[in-house]
Amino acid sequence: MKRLILHVGPHKTGSSYLQKRLMLSRPVLEQQGVLYPEQFFFVFGHHYLCQALNKKVLSSEDQFSIDSINSFEGDVILSSENFSVQPRRFFERLRDVFDAEEILLSYVYRTPTDRLFSYWNEQVKHGSVEGFYEYTGPIFMRPYIVKDVNYLIFLKMVSDVFGRDSVRIIDYSSIRKNSNACSAFLSSVSLGTLIPDTNENVNSMWLAEDIEIIRQLNAVHIANGKLPKERIRESYKRLASSDDFDYGNLLGALAKYKKMLALGNTHIDKFVYDGINSNFEGVVCGGISKPLNKDKTIVTPGWFSEKSSRDDLLEIYEEISRDLN
Repeated sequence: MKRLILHVGPHKTGSSYLQKRLMLSRPVLEQQGVLYPEQFFFVFGHHYLCQALNKKVLSSEDQFSIDSINSFEGDVILSSENFSVQPRRFFERLRDVFDAEEILLSYVYRTPTDRLFSYWNEQVKHGSVEGFYEYTGPIFMRPYIVKDVNYLIFLKMVSDVFGRDSVRIIDYSSIRKNSNACSAFLSSVSLGTLIPDTNENVNSMWLAEDIEIIRQLNAVHIANGKLPKERIRESYKRLASSDDFDYGNLLGALAKYKKMLALGNTHIDKFVYDGINSNFEGVVCGGISKPLNKDKTIVTPGWFSEKSSRDDLLEIYEEISRDLN
C-alpha cells in the first residue's frame, strides 16, 4: 500500500459519524484509490484489530487479513476509537506488520474535561452504575498521568513510534461547528473532500435526567443478579417515547437534584492546550479551541432516597424487563 492512515479517535470526538460515512462510501473511496477495509471490522470501525495485534502470536486468519490489506495498491484507512487507549507495543507491532510507504495518524482534539463528561455519559448508556464523581474522582486525583485527560502522553508516544510529522491533530469544536468531520479528516491527510458530509448526529448525549434514570436501572438490573446490558437504554428510550407512558413525576423529582458543573477550563485543560501548541506546532490542522467554561448538568443521587421516586423507577424497570428477557 502507499499510505496507512490511522484514525484513532479518541472516544466521543465524532468517531462513530466519521466511521459510518467511510463505511457507506466504500465504493466511492475505492474508485479514488482509498480502501476502508472490511477486515477486523465491527459495527463501523476496525475494533478487532486491537485484539489481533495484542495476541502473542498472530493467528493464520489475522495474518491473511493483514496480507490482504497490504496487497492494496493505494491508501488504506483504519479507524477505531480503541486505538487511542492501546499501549506502545501495539503501535510498534502495527508499524511492523503493515507494509506501507508512509503511516499517518489522525487524532481529534476535544477539551479534556468536556470529553470526559461525554464519555462518562456513554459508559452509563453501556451499563455502568458509577456516578460522575465516582467515575472522575480517581482521574482528577492524578490527571497528569492519566491518558483520558492528558492527551500529551498518547501523542508523544505515537510520535516516538511513527515520528512527530506523521501526526495530524484536528479540532473537535471546529468540526462540530462546521458539520465537516469527514471532510476535515480527509483534508488533514491530503485526500481532499472525497465524501460529502451530512448533518446526521450519531450517538449524541442524552439529558441528565435520562442518564441518571438509566444509571439506576443498571444498578437494579445488577442487584437482581444479572449482567449489565446496553439494551436497558434502548428499552428505556422506547418506553419513554411511548404515548401511554407518563414519567413526569419522576422527572420532576430528579429536577430538584440537578447540579451544574463548570468544565472545559480546568488546570488540566489549560495544560494540555498549552502542551499541544508548544509540542505539535505544524501538525495541528487549523489550530485547536481554547479552553472555555462549559456548564454541564448532572443529577445527584439523593433523589433515590424518596420512596415515591424509587417506586416509579422500579415500575419502569418492570416495564423494560420484559424486553430484556
